[in-house]
Amino acid sequence: MKNIILLCVIFLTGFNIVLSQEDFELTIVEKSDKPNTEKTHLYVLQLTNNTSKNTSIALSIEQINCKNEEQRLQTGFTFEFYNLERTQLLQKVLVNGKSSVKFYLKKIAPNDATKSAWNCTTIKASNGQNKILSSITMNSLVQDPTKVN
Repeated sequence: MKNIILLCVIFLTGFNIVLSQEDFELTIVEKSDKPNTEKTHLYVLQLTNNTSKNTSIALSIEQINCKNEEQRLQTGFTFEFYNLERTQLLQKVLVNGKSSVKFYLKKIAPNDATKSAWNCTTIKASNGQNKILSSITMNSLVQDPTKVN
């Protein structure tokens, strides 16, 4: 009887782990190596499709209010998605089943950005029906060069 109960617990735990895996995962796999005082930064993002279906994914950006008290002063940034060769501006990516695709996110601070201001942005991957499949939030600081050691 103990063996049956133990087998049931192991089976249910394994089943729960399989179900908890997200169908799509958006991650930052390479951060910009430039200092915060630079205006333009490039990040490598990866979108993983854990399903067996090839899926066209729309990429979008939503600038949100920063919630941290220290991030009270805020500014807008421009964001663009590019292929890895940086030759094509992207709005969508095709991710084959059980595979991943990498692409660049270019973040550009405005010329007149307020120093020591923050930008909080949600990067979204969604399907054709505007259902968000995965998202990440990026908090960025416009570094005041006079305050860098």
